[in-house]
Amino acid sequence: MTDFVIENLRLKELLLVVEKNKPFYLEFQNFSKAEGYPDIISFVSETDEKKFLRITTKYFATPFDNPIYDGIEGSPFSEPQTRRLLTFP
Repeated sequence: MTDFVIENLRLKELLLVVEKNKPFYLEFQNFSKAEGYPDIISFVSETDEKKFLRITTKYFATPFDNPIYDGIEGSPFSEPQTRRLLTFP
């Protein structure tokens, strides 16, 4: 019984972080829709590399209204940290 409770606590923590990140996700979803993509999967499936880079550059030039949260502690990353995490190498 104890293992079951521990696993559920981990799942609960994960769900809490997912829920905390929802505003960031929705903000990005709205941005991608404004750029003509019906959904995020269409955006990440973009085959035109120049278009993809132009739009991601535009996205990162725009201030974020919502932070992205750490999946371990559930604490918000600063905007510069968020930009570093989401920047492509």
